[in-house]
Amino acid sequence: MLFVGGVSFVAGTAFLMMGAWPILGFFGLDVLLVYVAFKMNYRNGRHREVIEIIDGELCVRAISPGGEERTRRFQAYWSRSVIEGEKLLIRNRNEAIEIGRFLILEEKEEVMKEITSALQTWRNSYRFS
Repeated sequence: MLFVGGVSFVAGTAFLMMGAWPILGFFGLDVLLVYVAFKMNYRNGRHREVIEIIDGELCVRAISPGGEERTRRFQAYWSRSVIEGEKLLIRNRNEAIEIGRFLILEEKEEVMKEITSALQTWRNSYRFS
């Protein structure tokens, strides 16, 4: 931000010296918009989802940047992860929730494989216990 602000200040000062003083305000506005965009990006970067298998349930916890937490629980035995179009879903019989909205398609495929592997491992241990 210091670099962007410094460049905008130098360029704005040059325009001010040439007599185009309104341009200085536009450079200030650009710096403000870049700052707001960075703040929003960092805030949204704190959003996370935690997926765990606990006591036979697949728990999906969505934690917002503000700290709010929403938890959905599914029976692990009947759960599966699928990609439909661009969406990564956890399906359980007639229910489905979308996870990983912030991921690109390759990352969604990787997460799907990890969830499928974890569920398969759990199912195998469940049958033999």
